[in-house]
Amino acid sequence: MTKIDLAYIAGVFEGEGYAGTRKHRNPKHHLGYVWVPRIAICMCDFEVINFINTLLPGCVYLKVPKNKKHSPILNYYITHRKALKFAKLIFPYCKIKRKIRQLNEIFKFYSINRYPGSTNQLRTYRRLQW
Repeated sequence: MTKIDLAYIAGVFEGEGYAGTRKHRNPKHHLGYVWVPRIAICMCDFEVINFINTLLPGCVYLKVPKNKKHSPILNYYITHRKALKFAKLIFPYCKIKRKIRQLNEIFKFYSINRYPGSTNQLRTYRRLQW
């Protein structure tokens, strides 16, 4: 993976992407949910998503719109430690402040939580966001 590829992926992320934490249902956890860091890119161009998925493998699924006039959307997302790796790779190439803040949220999540999913540390994390 070259610097040009990383810069291209950072540009796509800044235009079409999202980074943050998401509440994930987990019936095994005593609260019934855990907070999980997630990075997602959603767009109609299949070639771009497939290119990103070949360089940084993640989950890809097709969302078919209810209205036939709209085109289908391909969603690419990664969670947990893969999201942290993705954020570290593209962070030097990001220029938009809002996207930099979103990536910093993932960095902060892993700096607070040594073991993501532990209750006390997640409560601390949620308090810091307010």
